[in-house]
Amino acid sequence: MKCPSCGAQIAPSENVCPYCGTGIDRPAPEQHIHFHMENAQPDANRKPYGQQNYAAPPKAPTKAQRRYDAPYPRMTSSKSRLTMLILLIVLGYTGAHWFYAGRVGKGVICLCTCCFCGIGWLIDLATVLLGTPRDEQGLPIVW
Repeated sequence: MKCPSCGAQIAPSENVCPYCGTGIDRPAPEQHIHFHMENAQPDANRKPYGQQNYAAPPKAPTKAQRRYDAPYPRMTSSKSRLTMLILLIVLGYTGAHWFYAGRVGKGVICLCTCCFCGIGWLIDLATVLLGTPRDEQGLPIVW
């Protein structure tokens, strides 16, 4: 080892340089860490080298979950199906229920043909009661 001040060679056992008198700081001897395998605990979350830690695939949603737990709100019309039904029963031959829904073209046809002489009135009644009538934007009208 060399002296940091004068650069002279110093024996490993000496702590002071014999030529210039500078004290030599020796690094501490290396400490060896002994690891005993019987004390080692395997990490439950760690995979062997080269294997990815993938999560289990999600379960497929049931039919009820797909229907009611949609990730976005269902778009519906601001119109009421009950109001449409009342207009159909009271003023059905005039097409007032289609004018209320914003379907002006269907309303004019019903007004001019008296709802196809009553046949259109029955079809519209079935549509309002059993089907899904839609407004001018194509959104379903709900109860």
